[in-house]
Amino acid sequence: MEKRTYYVAVNTGEIVDDPTITPWQYEIHATEDEAHQLRELFDQASRQSMDVAYRVARPFSGSGEDYDMHHYDNTLQEIYRIIYRLGNEKAKEHIQSTNMIEEIGKEYR
Repeated sequence: MEKRTYYVAVNTGEIVDDPTITPWQYEIHATEDEAHQLRELFDQASRQSMDVAYRVARPFSGSGEDYDMHHYDNTLQEIYRIIYRLGNEKAKEHIQSTNMIEEIGKEYR
């Protein structure tokens, strides 16, 4: 499948093919399937962040909040792993310099 250039805004969860549509942080080169996978992860992270916000606003006994934060963190890690794998050199350098991926260098270089 042919790879195309996409522009990713992590803070809004947007993936676009026109860099003038919205502010973006990362340029990636991905197939439609890879871009779709990233979109699904952004949707998942959005749902998880809503769960975390709900738990913070309505605390209850138990470790549900920690559980939700753990899943949200894992999803964000996966998003950054995909961006690192598909990203241009500038994207990779930024992710490396900010230590966004905990295990960078072990399997993502």
